[in-house]
Amino acid sequence: MTSRSVPLTAILDANVLIPNALCNLLLRLAEEELYVPRWSNLILDEVRRNLPMQPSDAVERRIVFMNAAFGDAMVRDFD
Repeated sequence: MTSRSVPLTAILDANVLIPNALCNLLLRLAEEELYVPRWSNLILDEVRRNLPMQPSDAVERRIVFMNAAFGDAMVRDFD
């Protein structure tokens, strides 16, 4: 088995960030540096619109914590 010097990068779309258990698993794997997570404001806006039955302040806390934990995850200036 060869070791990787550059970790894999994955765009986490809203469909994997909305389910709490899946989001938690993927972010824990990223904490273990198995890959580098990425998302955009468009993706996070979709999460905000579609998180089922959660107060908006809880949704915002979740997004703030995600951005704080993975400061380089936000993708900007893309088309």
